[in-house]
Amino acid sequence: MIHFILAFHNHQPVGNFENVFREAFEKCYDPFLKFLEVHPAFRVSLHYSGCLFDWFESREKQFLKRLERLVRKNQVELLGGGYYEPILPLIPEQDAVRQMRFMNDYLKARFGKAPNGFWLTERVWESKIPRLAAEANLHFTAVDDTHFALSGLPESDLNQLFITEEEDHPLFLFPIPKFLRYVIPFKEPQETLDYLRPLNQEENSVVVTYADDGEKFGLWPGTYQWVFHDRWLDRFAQALEENQSWINLKTFSETLPQKAVRAFPKAFLPSASYEEMSEWAMMPGKGRKFLKLRHELEDAGLWSRTLPYLQGGTFKNFLVKYTEADWMRSKMKWVSKKVSGLKNSVQKKAEQELWQGQCNCPYWHGVFGGLYLHHLRRNTYEHLIRAEQFSATPASQKKISVIQEDLNQDGAPETVIEASPFSLYVLPHRGGSVVELDYHPLAMNVLDTLTRREEAYHGGIFQPKKFSGGTKSIHDIEKTVPPEVMQRIAFDPADRFSFLDFFLEPSSSFEEYWKGRGCLLGKDPVNEIYEGSWKGNDRQGTFSLQSKRLIPVKGTQAQAPVTVIKNIALKAGQSEFQISWKLMNESSEKIDLLWGFEWRFTFFDKERNESGILQTEIQDGWSPAHLVISAERAFDYWQFPIETVAQTEKDYRLLHQGIGVFPHWRLALEPRKGVEGCLSFRLTDGKRQAE
Repeated sequence: MIHFILAFHNHQPVGNFENVFREAFEKCYDPFLKFLEVHPAFRVSLHYSGCLFDWFESREKQFLKRLERLVRKNQVELLGGGYYEPILPLIPEQDAVRQMRFMNDYLKARFGKAPNGFWLTERVWESKIPRLAAEANLHFTAVDDTHFALSGLPESDLNQLFITEEEDHPLFLFPIPKFLRYVIPFKEPQETLDYLRPLNQEENSVVVTYADDGEKFGLWPGTYQWVFHDRWLDRFAQALEENQSWINLKTFSETLPQKAVRAFPKAFLPSASYEEMSEWAMMPGKGRKFLKLRHELEDAGLWSRTLPYLQGGTFKNFLVKYTEADWMRSKMKWVSKKVSGLKNSVQKKAEQELWQGQCNCPYWHGVFGGLYLHHLRRNTYEHLIRAEQFSATPASQKKISVIQEDLNQDGAPETVIEASPFSLYVLPHRGGSVVELDYHPLAMNVLDTLTRREEAYHGGIFQPKKFSGGTKSIHDIEKTVPPEVMQRIAFDPADRFSFLDFFLEPSSSFEEYWKGRGCLLGKDPVNEIYEGSWKGNDRQGTFSLQSKRLIPVKGTQAQAPVTVIKNIALKAGQSEFQISWKLMNESSEKIDLLWGFEWRFTFFDKERNESGILQTEIQDGWSPAHLVISAERAFDYWQFPIETVAQTEKDYRLLHQGIGVFPHWRLALEPRKGVEGCLSFRLTDGKRQAE
């Protein structure tokens, strides 16, 4: 007898568009529930993230009542987990446990039953998971066969229930075969039966688990027609019913032992996720080599035999691959510390904002947009900033505080300048750059953009995939980028933050610059180290950054030392700050160059190439944010869209991430002399501008 567990995980990210929630409901969540209502023998385990529960509560309460009836009939088992779908090992442990407990309490209050087990977000496993689960009184989860293969267990042993432990906290594990994830619902039901039949044993019960995204049943491309209109789900249910003599549909909890009657095989899993995730987490160069090796092994018929011995990147490598994800996590942990010091009802309100800022989706990038989706990052920062604001007092908002702390744990401290309505996060060791600029009235990090990176999958944009039979999964769909889009592709040569200053050849053009191909003089600025110092009081002050740069002298082998000083001056309570700068040629050579500093704003605006101006304005097309840049000394101004090429579940597309602005000057630095200037940045929220 085979005990067959069917589990479906349903989730939409915090901050996703309303039309996406609605489409998912109408094409997936609602028709699937209607199917269950008329097929009482089709018993399943379901997981909905708190993001969806919040949406259901505000827009589809009747759906929750229908779901409750199925739960009370024991046709549906609901799974717990972190309420806002965090990657548990990615967030502070206290937040992970409190989110799981919050989900437990919600399910108990709403549906009458607390969960017995939980959905492990993106199946990202680390050894501490059993301990966290125990603190939330959860007893099982499901992970992929990849996890077990990497731990050394043979595939033939995986059709059973396992147990693991950490510091004497046990946790039951249900293996998920990759084969079933790829045939359900994309192939005819017979292929599932053909997979299960050889596993059937008369003398012993076998446990087989299918657990995957519920959105495959209606929301993924082509599946609404296939699953519901072409009646795949009906055929699947009929196939299981016709074979119920040897296939018994069960929920997870029904498969667990009711009392200790025998020992279960142990498994200690490495840090891992599902197979595809390990590929996405790799750095681009190594990722391309890995894909090439995979294709060679597949062509030789050796891939399935070698897979158990190959592992790509672990999930936390996304924090290395994408400095933006690493910084966002650093911000999240910084805010978590502040929230943990709050009391009672204030802490609960702040936690709700913090937890929403811990939703996993914008912290990584794979087949879906994730980190590449601007609106998800913006929403994450909004919740984190709002959570942080709960820790501010009226008195603290009238003062400037300057803090040095290694927030991202890279060995070099950052400088945090809190001067309401702004909070600036400065990286002296990364070119004297500003990585985050929070504007409190809009709860917006106005510097939330992405470096334009080459991805491993870019190399396969126009390489069609072979496919046969059924309906296509996301991984089978051929994806192309139109030629007119390809013309806009540009890559940055290194990580890009704001306030990086660039020494360029004076002949550098606008197009060369925005495409990342400007004629750079000297090292890339992000690799320069600046000394930072604060001078001022709790009402106003200046943060000064200084470095000595070596600039090649044209026509010689010499390098001229140039001292760069750039300052940020702020006053508490003012929505304006000044940027002053000075370049000092320390050499005996005259240097002709183009120099300026780039800011990258999370705004939507048009391309511009202007010369000899004293002021420019930017009105964000996505928010009320309005920025005015002005100066007493005329400057040239380049503004360009920051666009990245990402793959989604349907195609490759150009995604707008913000704008780069580059105020600059063409200078002739005389020997032993300097030149200086100043810019003013004034940011308002639209309403204030109108007043």
